Amino acid sequence: MQQVRVAVYTLKPGTADEVIRRAEADLVGRFRSEVGFVAYGLVKTGDNAVISLSIWDLADQATAAVQIAAGWEQESLGGMVDAVENHLGSLAFFWALVAIGR
Repeated sequence: MQQVRVAVYTLKPGTADEVIRRAEADLVGRFRSEVGFVAYGLVKTGDNAVISLSIWDLADQATAAVQIAAGWEQESLGGMVDAVENHLGSLAFFWALVAIGR
């Protein structure tokens, strides 16, 4: 069963669009280069909040994604992040009729 990392980010006000831009430009590539990577996306839930979702083949890969993301946050986001709440778990199901994303 595939594993998921869900991270809920509370950001400095008005920084969500910039965080999304930087994640798409850089963090996607870092995740894609990791063994076991399946998918990654962000959900903008407000001007100061995003939810990150990444899917991995194995639990240890999803766990490693927490550290990869934390390193990227320190390098790339400066003081834009107020708090991060990470959740790891098994993907119970995910349905899509078409490819999702850009």
